[in-house]
Amino acid sequence: MSSALLPRDSLQAARFHRSRIFPPGRARSKLLAFELVGSLAALLLLGCRNQPSEQHSSSQAKPSQRVLLRGTFQAVTKPAQGTAEIIKRGEDYELQLSGVSVKSSGEVHVYLVGLPSAPSTAAVDAVDMKYDMASLTQGAAEQHIALPSEPDVALRSVVLWDPKYGANLASATLSTAN
Repeated sequence: MSSALLPRDSLQAARFHRSRIFPPGRARSKLLAFELVGSLAALLLLGCRNQPSEQHSSSQAKPSQRVLLRGTFQAVTKPAQGTAEIIKRGEDYELQLSGVSVKSSGEVHVYLVGLPSAPSTAAVDAVDMKYDMASLTQGAAEQHIALPSEPDVALRSVVLWDPKYGANLASATLSTAN
């Protein structure tokens, strides 16, 4: 504080106030040492608290991914293209469709079917183990469909199904990925 800015009485009041906050001599050194130790302890605690979370976030990189089954779509009643894969990510399973499109003007559903191959609509109609997993997003580079659990070993076909006409448009036979 500059004495030019404060009247004399204010200057004395400021010195008194400062001397009560920062006591002179040995008491002041103890106070500064205490503040320094407290500041270092706070920094160490904050550093320790942040360090594991940094390690935690870097160790929580994407879970490992393994392709279990893979197949390419073939036309059944309509031209189609793209691939289907069943993937395990950590503890989760998903059906991943890549570059899938089928020539259809209506809604298309993705079925997981308990057949080694699904060459016809009649074959899909005849099997009990078929699950409507999702609507197809036409033209998407990738579509990820979460599976509720590890798929049964009998589920070896992915079918693009027209619900309006009850028709198998295309299918992909899944085989083990190399």
